[in-house]
Amino acid sequence: MDHGDYIKETKRILRNYNKMKVAVVNLAEEIEALETELQSESVAIARYGDEPQGGTSELNATEAAANRRIKTGERLTMFRQRKDGIERTLRAVDRALECLSDEDERLIRGRYIDGYAWWQVAQKLCYTEKWCRDKGGKVLDDVALMVFGVDERPKQMRISFAF
Repeated sequence: MDHGDYIKETKRILRNYNKMKVAVVNLAEEIEALETELQSESVAIARYGDEPQGGTSELNATEAAANRRIKTGERLTMFRQRKDGIERTLRAVDRALECLSDEDERLIRGRYIDGYAWWQVAQKLCYTEKWCRDKGGKVLDDVALMVFGVDERPKQMRISFAF
């Protein structure tokens, strides 16, 4: 990923921050429901003695119950992984926001998390819109660095003179 991609992804994460918090709560509820479902469903012991040549191609009640348990277990694993991934991202963003000055945090929260336009953020912070845009870009770079742990800022062009 290049610098612009990290910035775009950081903006996307910040803009979806509140939705991601709700998603974690909803996934936790779904996980709890699936765990309850798994605990409440019992599977009887399969009997194959009555079936000629090992049984039929259709699932009997025991096999169907076992199959449902497997499918529910797979969904449970998928939901847990999704929830864990979202929570990791949220923790990274929270840590990044905690490292910012109060002013910088209000700038980022106002623009990206709360969704205000730059002029509205500027009005709330009592600065000019241009100052907020410029400062916001620098702070966003810092947040991207903290969230992704890489510094992919474009290299300055250097003029070298050969003598």
